[in-house]
Amino acid sequence: MTKDAPDWTRLSTLWDGTNYQTMYESVPIVKISEMPSLVTGSADIGAINTKYFPVTPTRSYVKGATVSVGAGDATKTDTITLTTPAEVYFIYVKPSTSDRTNTYKFEVYNSGDALQYTLVDTRQDIGEREFYFKIPGSVGANGYVKLTYTNTAAIATEFDWEVGYLWTETGGIGSVLSTVTTDVGTPLGIVFKGATLYCVDDTGNNVVTVNTTTGAHTDFFSVAAQTTNPRGLTWEGTYFWISPLAASAQIVRRYTAAGVHVDYLDISYVQPLSLSFDGTYCWACYNNTTLVAKLNPADGAVVSTINVAVTDPEAIAHDGTYLWVFDNNDDTIHKINPADGSSLMNFAAPDSNISGMVVYGGYLYCIDSASKNLYKLQM
Repeated sequence: MTKDAPDWTRLSTLWDGTNYQTMYESVPIVKISEMPSLVTGSADIGAINTKYFPVTPTRSYVKGATVSVGAGDATKTDTITLTTPAEVYFIYVKPSTSDRTNTYKFEVYNSGDALQYTLVDTRQDIGEREFYFKIPGSVGANGYVKLTYTNTAAIATEFDWEVGYLWTETGGIGSVLSTVTTDVGTPLGIVFKGATLYCVDDTGNNVVTVNTTTGAHTDFFSVAAQTTNPRGLTWEGTYFWISPLAASAQIVRRYTAAGVHVDYLDISYVQPLSLSFDGTYCWACYNNTTLVAKLNPADGAVVSTINVAVTDPEAIAHDGTYLWVFDNNDDTIHKINPADGSSLMNFAAPDSNISGMVVYGGYLYCIDSASKNLYKLQM
């Protein structure tokens, strides 16, 4: 097969040895198969007519696994579970097969273990190639694809067969569930305390409460006596933490639940942009660095640091297991492994000036300092 349509533009890629996770921008790609047309039996991919189609909306995701075929293997099988009920577009990278008699087989099952479709690729293309085909939404969530590589004889040199799937973001991770335009002057850090959303307003040097349905704000307390550049905000169970963005500031200021200033803590690094609390520790990201610090909420001492795999972290949120980080460089939000800073997945942010994020009720909330919009995102 010759691809005369443009390849997808890769915005970011992570291959961690287990998952093949790539976000693409939507441009036309090659569709190898309309899976519903196969109905039963098997089909050779080489015999199916190719067409072009755009993936909509504008962002999609790829994740999956690598089938590691070792020296001495004549066959290898793996399985990928489809965790989304949306239509699934499959991609796989086929290594050079010029010196092997290889078969790559995809068997698609629904959640009831009933075989739906089979695709077999036996062509001997030279060089590594990418192929795409579509699995209909009727296969459903928790359907799965059984991947089987076979050769007429054991191979001499090991290789990886990289396989993944993508789905449209409608209803998926990162999809916008609601948008509310707030009347906050310049909204920055946000946090929920109970069911109430609190927000730093840089225009008035205040902390305000925001009605998540109407967007209307109510002034709560002023921080003007302590700082004229409030930025990050979190609640660690006893105090509000607010980080000033002064050029040499490496502190957070603590306020009671009633908004009374208590003291400040030295957190070791200057210009903390965003704060979050994971239930045990506070977290902070800083201006002009990829460093993120885990902090002791009792005294602000640095417990550990990581460098996150984003270019310009601007806002962070912790869901109790993972960090979520907005990258101001390319307007993406990354799910970050807090152990090593690696990006586990990413998606397009709903706006380009995300200044605060918080996880509440199983959703990711983001606020934009320019549009003043508050977004509720699927996680």
